[in-house]
Amino acid sequence: MKPNEIRNNFHGITALRAIAASVVLIVHSSALLSFNHEISKLVILTNIGVDIFFIISGFIITYAHWNDFGRGAQGVKGFIRKRFVRIYPMYLLFTLITALALFMMPQLFFSLKSSFELLFSSLLFLPSKMANGDVTLLLAVAWTLSYEVAFYAIFSIAMLFNRRMALVVTSVALIAWSSLSLIQQDNYISNYFFTTLPIEFLVGMIICIIFKTSSSIPSIAPLTSGVLVVIAIITLYYLFFIAGFDTSELRSNTRFIYFGIPALIIFISFFNTPYSKKSTIRKVVEVIGSASYVTYLSHFLIIGVIKFIMKVIPGTQQLPLAITVIASCIICTVAGVFIHIYIEKPAISFFRKKKTREAIEN
Repeated sequence: MKPNEIRNNFHGITALRAIAASVVLIVHSSALLSFNHEISKLVILTNIGVDIFFIISGFIITYAHWNDFGRGAQGVKGFIRKRFVRIYPMYLLFTLITALALFMMPQLFFSLKSSFELLFSSLLFLPSKMANGDVTLLLAVAWTLSYEVAFYAIFSIAMLFNRRMALVVTSVALIAWSSLSLIQQDNYISNYFFTTLPIEFLVGMIICIIFKTSSSIPSIAPLTSGVLVVIAIITLYYLFFIAGFDTSELRSNTRFIYFGIPALIIFISFFNTPYSKKSTIRKVVEVIGSASYVTYLSHFLIIGVIKFIMKVIPGTQQLPLAITVIASCIICTVAGVFIHIYIEKPAISFFRKKKTREAIEN
């Protein structure tokens, strides 16, 4: 273990989570609250938040379980439980809230139709095909979790092997998964899952492997970080608007290029940055970053409430779109932090204590 690794809590990654969540809020607030306003083409660039999250996931899962390989079924069981506790309770909560809202106020939803089949498949992270051709989960923004869960499944199986073999197995599986996107698919579920996006998990894993096996990796200075972010923005703009990639599909096979490459540069610019000396800024960034998961899950519903209120209150639809989007992002962020502190953290603590009690009793 490198000397600085003991105290390295990756505060830069926490900040990156906060940034990724914020840019996702921008694109969805702009799309859902635009009313008659024209949306800038630049807004679509904020979709990069998803790709940043995927790279973070590949890095963090590998880093957090670096010493857990080769422990047999018990190690796999522990990994699955930790991942379940981390993602499923909040996903279940917001999926059920969405199901209730869809049942009671179907007019607020575009293509979704309330059904038990839609709810059941969504709880298993499997998409359903709507009458208009949309392929989605009940909680639409949670499509990324379908990929996360598949990644966890691959990683958990690989944990049966020693570290070296496990990392090889996981890498080969992710490459094979991505390669399936090159084969013509004949049903909506395979079309949904088989894209090149798993490469972004692999990129995060590779960065972690380099970090863990290198004798010394210096922290990234703020100036260097800023320069890399500028390079990422220029790269993003070039690949998106000039290079001519097809960006019409949410899970496009070229997405890992025009979003993935800039996301990689941004990740590198943040992941090993030094601890902020300004305690107030540090605390704000940490709480927003820690709440990023529930902010991501809840923001569609919250934006929906904002849209409903704006339809009721005269004059609000005429507000400049920039002001509406900023207000929406603030409201969604504050709501996410509140949910994180008062619901998510207690829920995670409850399940972890329950596991401890079970271990003692056994």
